[in-house]
Amino acid sequence: MFGSRIEQFADHGEHVGVRVERVDGPAQLDADVVITSLGYDVDAEGATTLGLPHDPATGAYRHEGGRVVTTGAVRDGPGIYVTGWAKRGAQGGIGANRLCAAETVQTFVDDVAGGVIVSPKRTRETLRDALRLKGISTTDARGARAIDRAERSRGETADRPRVKFVTTDELARTAARTHRLSVRGRSARG
Repeated sequence: MFGSRIEQFADHGEHVGVRVERVDGPAQLDADVVITSLGYDVDAEGATTLGLPHDPATGAYRHEGGRVVTTGAVRDGPGIYVTGWAKRGAQGGIGANRLCAAETVQTFVDDVAGGVIVSPKRTRETLRDALRLKGISTTDARGARAIDRAERSRGETADRPRVKFVTTDELARTAARTHRLSVRGRSARG
């Protein structure tokens, strides 16, 4: 039922009834499990809002190796990069996202090395302060490593590679807890 729009769920005891709207009309399904994928599509309105070119054929932003191309020239959009479905359209999963991200990162690194991207005049602290003013929390590499360790630890108890945190609050608390521990450790030593 790919491409269908879910209209309604109904509980039928052991099964779930799902009414969907398809291009060729409505359909009714019975299922043991329903998994939805919301997907992503770059539409002309969203692309206009962001001021980025969009390709209606792919449902993604126009790019070259992940670097957004605004007027057709490869080097005309330095500093704007896309990955995932914004880059490929609504296709592919985790494996494709990793390869896609690696390509975009390499394009960015090449742009920095080639002088296309110049060093910012502002500092990290300036960015961090601006994000905090907007209510956006951040973490550094140490916090990211702490989150990774905690998710892997949670996975061990569930016999899985990792159990991911699902809320921003959980992520922020885990990253912040590591900072408090390292500050206490430094002050305790000296």
